[in-house]
Amino acid sequence: MVKSSALVYGASRTDPTWFREDTRRGGPARTRTERSLLEVESYLRGFAEDNPAIAVCVLRCANVLGDGLATSLS
Repeated sequence: MVKSSALVYGASRTDPTWFREDTRRGGPARTRTERSLLEVESYLRGFAEDNPAIAVCVLRCANVLGDGLATSLS
């Protein structure tokens, strides 16, 4: 299991409301964090293709804001 981030999808006003696994980013990575996440997921995808007997799971957590939430963003 690998913890990633919803940042791999990017953020653009032209993006769809819902992303699927096969949804492409609207543009290139803009930050080092986004580039790193994309690189790690690329390595993981290659590993999964080379090792089909091993189950691979990627968790893409999203940052959230709201009343009563204590997060790194708030």
